[in-house]
Amino acid sequence: MLTIRNKLSVVLLIIVTLFISACSSSKPASVAYKELMEVIRELDKNNELLKDKITTVVEKNENSPAKDLLSEVNKNEELIKETRRKVELQAQKRRTSKSRKDNINKLNEAASTVKQIQGNIHNLDAAFEARKEEVLASDVSFDVGSYQLKEYAYARLQEIITDLEKQILDWDSKEQGTYKEDTKKIVIRITGHTDLIGSPNVSKRIKVNQALSEKRATQVADYLEKELSKLSANYSIDAVINSKGVGEKLPPGLVDDGSIDNPKRRVSIIQAIVYMEIMH
Repeated sequence: MLTIRNKLSVVLLIIVTLFISACSSSKPASVAYKELMEVIRELDKNNELLKDKITTVVEKNENSPAKDLLSEVNKNEELIKETRRKVELQAQKRRTSKSRKDNINKLNEAASTVKQIQGNIHNLDAAFEARKEEVLASDVSFDVGSYQLKEYAYARLQEIITDLEKQILDWDSKEQGTYKEDTKKIVIRITGHTDLIGSPNVSKRIKVNQALSEKRATQVADYLEKELSKLSANYSIDAVINSKGVGEKLPPGLVDDGSIDNPKRRVSIIQAIVYMEIMH
């Protein structure tokens, strides 16, 4: 089965053939226009295939950096539609045009745009494949009313740092060290939660627990930031840590059992991603 990039190599060959065909007296312009429309349809299919691949990843992880690529894929989609419209319009005008040279020029202009679209899809596909992101998820729990990290929490956070380093090393070894000197992107998102313990005054309790959840997230963020600075001494990384508290909101996947002191609510959820951005 051909990959997107292999298919695009075939498309490029067809485009080159179109340029030759357009200038050849042995092939009518109508045939060249028909071939060009076939190429456009093939690019449209490849662009849709790429869009589906990216969408599948984004649906699994709404924080995926791959989401940034979707807007570029959508731009390709609009460019393909516009190019198809122009080619169809020119094909109709060709029937009344007496200038073969004008037809050839219009055909070559369209073929040039198609080649540009091909390059866009190739680059986006390469960027998507290069990310090969893996989400590292974990959590640490806290004592009632506390935002101080416990001993086991440090061990859990250190496991995340170790896993991040493994991913960096994995990138360094890919393609015979091609990416070793490239900067690895690390995105860490931390969300703090609390139980329902607090003042009988609901408004006051919610306000206090919101502040507590923010402190829990910050405590985790501060530790990870310190550890990542150590990693940066040995590897080329660009790390971003985002932390927030959501108060009494249930952690993902946790079913409300009705208790106010559920220890599974007193957590900070950590999600980390390592990826590459390659746009040639």
